[in-house]
Amino acid sequence: MYWTSLRAVPDLLGCYEDADIRKGNFAQFQYVYDSSRKLVEKYPEDGEEALIYHSFALKFRHPLDDEKRKGGWANWANPINFPIIRYADVLLMYAEASARANGSVQPDALEAVNMVRRRGYGLDVNTASAVCDISASSKEDFLAKILLERKLELCFEGQRWYDLQRYDQIKEALESCTVMIEAYPSYASNFQEKHKFYPIPQDVIDASEGKITQSELWK
Repeated sequence: MYWTSLRAVPDLLGCYEDADIRKGNFAQFQYVYDSSRKLVEKYPEDGEEALIYHSFALKFRHPLDDEKRKGGWANWANPINFPIIRYADVLLMYAEASARANGSVQPDALEAVNMVRRRGYGLDVNTASAVCDISASSKEDFLAKILLERKLELCFEGQRWYDLQRYDQIKEALESCTVMIEAYPSYASNFQEKHKFYPIPQDVIDASEGKITQSELWK
């Protein structure tokens, strides 16, 4: 069990379309950090840019609606275990694997992504919808849309680092998130190519009797 809040940069909230009901699973912000990293107890006004939102991840809490939840600690919690793997993740993994293996966008892979999106918009997952269904002009376009969909669907589930690592976009993601760099400049400036991987443990190297050597990046 845990009890904590989280910090989310405005970029994440901005990726959700208004009709996407997943937006409400975490974006009920209570506090805002301003440009000097001072906690401001207010919502940002219209046209006012917040640096970092301070909030709670609500996607595993039931009910999400404050009025239905009412007061009391028991109503903040639920018996749902943190998911190790979800069907939405399986669908998105399948779509990505299909694109990489075939070098093109296959209809069933595209449908897998759109099933995840339809659920996110509160629609029937098996019925095509002009509201949220995506198309893809190329393998690269499709992979980029899958990466975005994984960001929207799987946020706060411990997946993002590995997705960025697989796409080789960790450095770019850090550098492009300007508000995070302003608040925590060391996040981007301290990143090195070797940080994409863990070093090989020294006891493993020693046990191999010379057959295994340390990664060149960590020497």
